[in-house]
Amino acid sequence: GGGGKEKVEERLPGGRRRVRYRNGTVKEVEADGSALVRFANGDTKHTDASSGAVRYYYAKAETAHVTYTNGLQIFEFPNEQVEKHYPDGKKEISFPDGTVKVIRTDGVQESVFADGVIVVEYPEGYSEITTPDGSTHREYADGRVEHLLPASSSSSQKKQWSFF
Repeated sequence: GGGGKEKVEERLPGGRRRVRYRNGTVKEVEADGSALVRFANGDTKHTDASSGAVRYYYAKAETAHVTYTNGLQIFEFPNEQVEKHYPDGKKEISFPDGTVKVIRTDGVQESVFADGVIVVEYPEGYSEITTPDGSTHREYADGRVEHLLPASSSSSQKKQWSFF
């Protein structure tokens, strides 16, 4: 049997210690306070003592979730999609094809595609599409399309987007 002990603690060289729990979880603590926990289901949790960042890896979903002390959370998915969730509620999603989508707190969604096309979707139900040549048109939910005047140059056009 297990002898009834809930956990067994070992002291390791360099001030480290290892705790083995009856449920199969193993926790290793470094001298600086950083810790790595290995759960019986394959998940891991790493806490960095100096930065305070916590990285949890969900083994079955092959997904990592990193939480920083400033409130930023980053999710890394097995398809290489990465999501950043900011403390103010803004989200930034990077897709494997190079597309970056920002979901702002006001409901506006900005997408920059690998081919240079920029799409801004407004909660009011219309979208503005800017092509690499700088031309912009607005598409409404009812199918109407309105062509907007181009900016004086494509470089000044790009400066209005929050992620450039």
